[in-house]
Amino acid sequence: MIKLPKEVKQALRILEAAGISAYTAGACVRESIMGRNPLDWDIVCGAGAEKLKELFPEAEALNRAGSTVRIDKTKDGDEDGIILDISTFRRAGRDGAPEACAGASIQEDLAVRSFTLDAIADNPSGAPQDPYNGREDIKNRLVRPIGDAEMVFTEEPILMMEAILLAAELDFDLPRAVYDAMIKAGPLMEQTKVSARRELFKAIITAEHAGKGLRMLAGAEIMPSLIGDAALKMSARQRELFRDLAEGIDQLKPVTERRLGLFYQCFEKRGLEAIELLEYDETTHQHLVDAMTQMEKIYFIRDKIELKQYIYAVGMERYNYVHNLAKAHRIVYPQGNVKVQNRHYMLEDILANKEPIFVEDLAINEEDILQAGITESKEEAARLLLLLPAVVHSKPSQNKKDKLLGYARKFKKSKLKAALRGVKWLK
Repeated sequence: MIKLPKEVKQALRILEAAGISAYTAGACVRESIMGRNPLDWDIVCGAGAEKLKELFPEAEALNRAGSTVRIDKTKDGDEDGIILDISTFRRAGRDGAPEACAGASIQEDLAVRSFTLDAIADNPSGAPQDPYNGREDIKNRLVRPIGDAEMVFTEEPILMMEAILLAAELDFDLPRAVYDAMIKAGPLMEQTKVSARRELFKAIITAEHAGKGLRMLAGAEIMPSLIGDAALKMSARQRELFRDLAEGIDQLKPVTERRLGLFYQCFEKRGLEAIELLEYDETTHQHLVDAMTQMEKIYFIRDKIELKQYIYAVGMERYNYVHNLAKAHRIVYPQGNVKVQNRHYMLEDILANKEPIFVEDLAINEEDILQAGITESKEEAARLLLLLPAVVHSKPSQNKKDKLLGYARKFKKSKLKAALRGVKWLK
């Protein structure tokens, strides 16, 4: 018997008073067995959508059918509050997919779940339900699908990544037979939706035991579905980089794009092609490309002028990403940290002294150039304004209206002076 929060007990009492069979089930039961205190709780029951609405009028419907409703006690500012989802029992439909059915039983509901450790149900008023020995698998720290593993993975390949995600989250292992089944079914992963692969991979790489997840993905022949040919043509150096990443990734903060950047770096030039396979959103894609192309550039930044010029060229967000990626790189692959520290202190100094970096930091704008009579063209005023940051990068004291208008006049008169703005001559 597991310990239930008062909100769960109350909901179970309401259902039972209405003559409806109800159980806690799924991840909340698994976490309770493991001695954890879950925030999210699930109750499954024999009530249909209309009955759920009647019994829990304050609950929010989570799907169109109304077969799952939510009571969120955390919204009330209660630090000890929980999120409780109450759902109609499910059973296998005609096509084999689970579907809500008030006439189903707890046994049918548990049968359509994916893994034994999530197919456990409990109720203080009745006997615990554990038809697939999920408690034993939790005790032995194993992730096992319900049914024959090879058949399960063949019919629904994405479950291989879901199994690895559970292992990476819980620090569990896979039975040998399950692992062998993955190796056989691994190539089928390419038939699954790209979006499903992408989101599961992001979850695995940010899991508490991501290193274990990466090793499982590689060993189970699933990696080609994530990075394509890059997984099949790894050099000895790339394999070593991947091993070191799997060994050290758990030391890093679970920042998705940072961990992904280090992952793709393992495959060097092929990493750029691999990035395209999972169809990341525009911002993530840009960051990952920067991970492959910008690390060397920031490594050779020597002074504040070059740092400001670089930030001006790519923007603060992209710079911060690459800089933080470099810090993470030094944790996974221990090397000298001097360059990272120097950039940190230089940027601190730039910001503390309010040294201008962007056009928005200038003491003038396009209108000032027009009003000073330097040009009558808005387009040329905009062009002249874009020439000025290079001046104040090397001479921040020149960021004054009269000074900048003077430079704008010079650049208007002389294309050579405009071209040589910000140039540092060797002495």
